[in-house]
Amino acid sequence: DLGAGTATLTFFHLLGGAAGLSVLGTVFAALTAGSTGAAAATAVVFAIMALVAAVALVAVLLIAEQPLPVAEPVPVSSTTTPRRAGTRTPTPPRRAGSS
Repeated sequence: DLGAGTATLTFFHLLGGAAGLSVLGTVFAALTAGSTGAAAATAVVFAIMALVAAVALVAVLLIAEQPLPVAEPVPVSSTTTPRRAGTRTPTPPRRAGSS
């Protein structure tokens, strides 16, 4: 579930970035095509992004925090010994004549 949530978050993050870039690029192109210079168009685009960032900050602050669910630990038997990561379980030797 955590992997699916992370993938979904990354997808929408990239989708929002592409949409935001296209909208702001359109605003910038429209302002520079008119009588406004590039410096004034850049200032307008930055002002729009400052407003969007402020709205996003307020939205994030209003989200209620929910703790992650904690799974119960799996008990370890006293007869087993822990293995190091990356080690293989030894296989028993084969008997002669068996296939």
